[in-house]
Amino acid sequence: MALDLTQVARAVHRRARQLQAGRQRRDHRHQEAVRLLRAWDARWEALRATLEHVPRERLIWRPPRLHDGLVGRVAAAPCPQEYTVLAVDGSHLEPDRHRSVDCYLVNLGRVVIRYGPQADARLWSEPAVYFSSSSDAAAEPDEQITDERQTASDGDLQEEMDRAAITALRTLREMERLVDLAESETADPTLALIDGSLFWNLGRYLRPLGGPGSRERRLLTAYAGQLRRCRELARRRRLVLAGYVSFPGSHEVDDALRLAVCPDTQQGDLPDCTQRCPISRVAPDQRPCSAVGEVLDRDLFFAVLEVGQRSAVFLTRHEQMEEVLDEADRLCFYYLRTAHEIVRIEVPRWVVEDPELLALSHTLALDQAQRGQGYPAALMEADALAAVSEQDRRRFWELVEQALTDARIPMTTSAKSCSKRLRWM
Repeated sequence: MALDLTQVARAVHRRARQLQAGRQRRDHRHQEAVRLLRAWDARWEALRATLEHVPRERLIWRPPRLHDGLVGRVAAAPCPQEYTVLAVDGSHLEPDRHRSVDCYLVNLGRVVIRYGPQADARLWSEPAVYFSSSSDAAAEPDEQITDERQTASDGDLQEEMDRAAITALRTLREMERLVDLAESETADPTLALIDGSLFWNLGRYLRPLGGPGSRERRLLTAYAGQLRRCRELARRRRLVLAGYVSFPGSHEVDDALRLAVCPDTQQGDLPDCTQRCPISRVAPDQRPCSAVGEVLDRDLFFAVLEVGQRSAVFLTRHEQMEEVLDEADRLCFYYLRTAHEIVRIEVPRWVVEDPELLALSHTLALDQAQRGQGYPAALMEADALAAVSEQDRRRFWELVEQALTDARIPMTTSAKSCSKRLRWM
């Protein structure tokens, strides 16, 4: 047995005891944060003014902008009997440096489900193989997409790709195919769903952004173009684009509460973390705002929302996002309590500015979670279609090697790779 489970068990139990020791402190912070959330809900506009005017460079935290309150508790509208949901999810196989060819696979699951008297469903997967420009097997790109569609060409994407860049490429392809579905399906209303964040699935893998010609900027610019494309489609019918984040780990609303308890705010001044609590002089647990710190937003809203209700709407602010996205496509979010958990629903600003579309995003996301027994039915199917098993991985590399053999391209591999198949002791 390669894994010594006895040693693993000891380490896990040690960590569990450490977590138990800090539980009382975490519970106290959670209770204080919930109390503060309720207290500031009645005077949220004062907090919004502070968040709007404080310079970003003065803050350690990244609080969102407030749109229509703090708590919200908005009930879902009745679900329409007829609607269409679109979903795309993806997975990938990364390059194996022990193989003779440098390539990777991106597999997308695509789903179209129509509810109502003419109910229908279409489900399929779409694999694509990319070879890096350094590979002997790299060919001319067979697909060149013009700037009019604001995406990246396959030629651009044949560069040396690390894990982060491949994940970013997959996210871009997911959004492209989702908008393609929205363009081909003209039903009204339509919910276009993507698994995870509308922006951070991509943005967190592309730091720093780089100069005008950098790969990172090309990918983000292409992604921004797809958001713009979807917005144009929504002008013609009721189309909602949303990212569904299950079990979210974000704490942006809690960051706003940190500013609410800051002594600067209490005195009527704008908070200044860099002066009052510089990292070099003040330990994290000694800051005045630590009384409500380290509380996840999902725990905050689980305490104040009933099943089916959503929170107020918040507007994320981040330099990278604001640099590449149009104002109408900036990321907004709210929290929704389903029968199973608190989820984070992310929508572009153009959805928030239209009360009917905002209500639809709430109602249809909740209905999908109910149909999927806790997770959207359409995303569940897309995930299953996109999944690449270990058997699939082995078969993929067999196909690659067979194709190179048929083309009489020499193949080499590392001794380490061979050793995994030839163990004898």
